[in-house]
Amino acid sequence: MSTIILYPLPPTLATPKPTDNQVITMIIRHSKFVSDSFGDGGSKRSAQIEELLNQHSIHFKNEEFVLPKGQSIITLFWLSIRAILFISKSVGWHSYPTVNAKIDAIKYFALRIPIILDKYLGKDCCFIWESTTSSNYGYPFLMKAAGASIIGIPHNLESVVPTQIDSQTKAVAPHWFEKEIERLKLCDTVFAISKEETWLLRLFGINAHYLPYYPPEESFIALLKIRTLRSSRPRKEKKDFLLLGSATNPPTRSGMQALIEYANDIKMSYSICVAGFGTDSLCVGKSDCITLLGPISVDQLNELLTTVDALLVYQPPTSGSLTRITEMLIAGIPVFANFNAARNFHNTEDVVQYDSFDDLFEKLESFQPHQSVLPAKNEVLESAFISSVKQLSK
Repeated sequence: MSTIILYPLPPTLATPKPTDNQVITMIIRHSKFVSDSFGDGGSKRSAQIEELLNQHSIHFKNEEFVLPKGQSIITLFWLSIRAILFISKSVGWHSYPTVNAKIDAIKYFALRIPIILDKYLGKDCCFIWESTTSSNYGYPFLMKAAGASIIGIPHNLESVVPTQIDSQTKAVAPHWFEKEIERLKLCDTVFAISKEETWLLRLFGINAHYLPYYPPEESFIALLKIRTLRSSRPRKEKKDFLLLGSATNPPTRSGMQALIEYANDIKMSYSICVAGFGTDSLCVGKSDCITLLGPISVDQLNELLTTVDALLVYQPPTSGSLTRITEMLIAGIPVFANFNAARNFHNTEDVVQYDSFDDLFEKLESFQPHQSVLPAKNEVLESAFISSVKQLSK
């Protein structure tokens, strides 16, 4: 990277230097998600990372990077000059294809230089970057310029998620994949959530390692309770399955609707419940074997999970179902997943992969309900993550 030339602010506008009494946190962590063991996939992954750090007594600061507001015109002017010089030396104007994109970039860095570069310049920090979404594309550029080591933990590759728009180039996925790679290359090391992502990132020369998702202890205990309840549930005459997903997501909705429409034209000896945000607005048609439950509470979901015979997951080409499948297997629930959803779990016991709706419904007909094998935590890979954090934060 080129040497960064910083245009200094006038003394009255410069960020004050810390006094000897101020404690400088050596490990800085930023995630767009609030850690929640029972939240969505991103919140669960963040909870996992936070728990791993705490379990190994690694002290860190969760940084929010709150953007400043209400600066005077002269402050904004000097910050804009600094942003122009920063982009010229560390990012490059070629990254912004239009005049409007260049203006947006100046605004973006002008507001973030004081809260990142000025704050951490020369502090010998280790930056744990979970917020690898495109809206935070400038963070590794600024942290690298501040001299920090960077550990990237992408929850998935955002540039391969359909309809996602890049904040930097304004391109629609997957046409900004090379920009995401460019940003991740700034990291000293990257821990990916799937085997496929680890392999892909290594192809581009990124120091990538695999850190699979495993639920935090609180969630793990709750899943084991479901597993125990399932082991003593009475036998049923009729099999029933759960199709779970958020129909407010257009690709997911279209996939769920296609599955339901297919089911309308066949005879089934089993039932399917459909649950998740927006699923109450799906069209069931004439089938009396499909029930739309709509959005359900955590308690309602847990009750369902103790009774259903298996979980159905259908996804269009996207980043996969990387937290849900692991959790279902821990709860004792076999999973039927199409090729897209099953990534990272190909050839995993009790994850039944189907390639078409014909294939799925044939396998559901012959499926014999049973308790899934309990997947083990990969402590070797978790230890490798902790070792990397300790090494880069020395």
